[in-house]
Amino acid sequence: MTDFASILIVDDDESVRNALRSVLEKFDYDCVFAQNGVEALAYLSKTPFDLVVTDLAMPQMDGLTLLARIQEMPSAPTVVVLTGHTEIHMALDASHRGAFDYIVKPFSKDQLLLSIARALEHHRLLRLGERLSRQIANTPTYAGLIGQSAPMLELFRLIAQAAPTNATVLITGESGTGKEKVARALHNNSLRRAQSFNVVDCAAIPETLMESSLFGHKAGAFTGATAESPGILGYSNGGTVFFDEIGELPLTLQPKLLRVLQERSYTPVGAAKPVSVDVRILAATNRDLEEEIHQGRFREDLYYRINVLNLQVPPLRERGDDAIGLARYFFAELSPNYPLVNEIAPEAFECLRRYLWPGNVRELRNTMERAMATAPHDTIGVADLPVAVRNALFSTATSEFQPAGVPPPLTALTALGSLESVQRHVQEHYLREVLTQYKGNIAHASQYANISRKTFYKLMDDLGLNPEDFRV
Repeated sequence: MTDFASILIVDDDESVRNALRSVLEKFDYDCVFAQNGVEALAYLSKTPFDLVVTDLAMPQMDGLTLLARIQEMPSAPTVVVLTGHTEIHMALDASHRGAFDYIVKPFSKDQLLLSIARALEHHRLLRLGERLSRQIANTPTYAGLIGQSAPMLELFRLIAQAAPTNATVLITGESGTGKEKVARALHNNSLRRAQSFNVVDCAAIPETLMESSLFGHKAGAFTGATAESPGILGYSNGGTVFFDEIGELPLTLQPKLLRVLQERSYTPVGAAKPVSVDVRILAATNRDLEEEIHQGRFREDLYYRINVLNLQVPPLRERGDDAIGLARYFFAELSPNYPLVNEIAPEAFECLRRYLWPGNVRELRNTMERAMATAPHDTIGVADLPVAVRNALFSTATSEFQPAGVPPPLTALTALGSLESVQRHVQEHYLREVLTQYKGNIAHASQYANISRKTFYKLMDDLGLNPEDFRV
């Protein structure tokens, strides 16, 4: 980063400018120096900078006015302000107006370098988020997530905005929609991405072990605690902790997590004093937490702490043709394990597109692996899909698209009338699919259908099918 980072230093004190120059140029930062806000704006009008480090009290134009002018610029540089002890209130005001950080004079070399490194990394991530937001309309993937539908593009945009911050995020959505993948995308595009990402499955850890697992314990704190443990939060210091199914977190532990969010500290089991921790908290649930609050199973104050930002992961049934893109992705991902399967038939794709996927993306991946594992030929056809997915081929409408007060139309199957008519229709479609797959070879088709050739011929006669029509 330092090889290409350009920094504009703005300070009317020559000794401060020289001190900054002596430190920053040793680390290969490309620095330009201005004596006041007016001169700084002249530089900014001609040259793009990654970072502006500016004093607050300056003649002609003070740092707050300069900050406001910078905020109006497209692709504005990140701003760090310099302040004296008597101007802390001005530095806090600058932070509220958009400055990334402030440095109190006199400052040490380490303080300066740390603040500048963090600010430049923040700037890099913001520019990355902007670039990804521009590319999203033509890109089917983002941070390991797949999709081109409008709900997913909006989710990608929100992830790009939220990732560079330290804000707590609540990820909501149905089971199987990929909430953990969203959490990983937030971490992998954050300032903490070089640190650990740890998952707490609140539904899987027994309540008796949850406290020591999360908050650690001192040696001898309970039977079996032969050694001290920092717990998941301690191991994650500097990184991100993802609380999956946070609605399952026991009520007795919710105040301790609230303290982590409020005070950045917790007390290990058996310890007398709290310890500090620096972690970003992400959480996910498929429950209605407001209803859980109403039922007395979740603390309202914790809910508001974890719900600073909310990302809703859409169910697959609301994502249009994303099922097709996901099916292709899973097919490519699984192909090394099933090298004899080469393609997916168009009719099978149509089934995947029409099916409503109550189990969401998780169910789709399982369906693709099952089909690839059991397909007796090199192409996945309709007959290789689960019955529920197969039957989606005959469904032409769903109630979610009907005007209010108008009953949904009959599906293609129920519109056939009697059960006998439906059975005949399904049998004909099944035989046509199998005959097409085996190019009219009755021996292979009847074997796949697990019926005798005689029965297969009889069914074809009853349905008016001729094997010659399927031979190519």
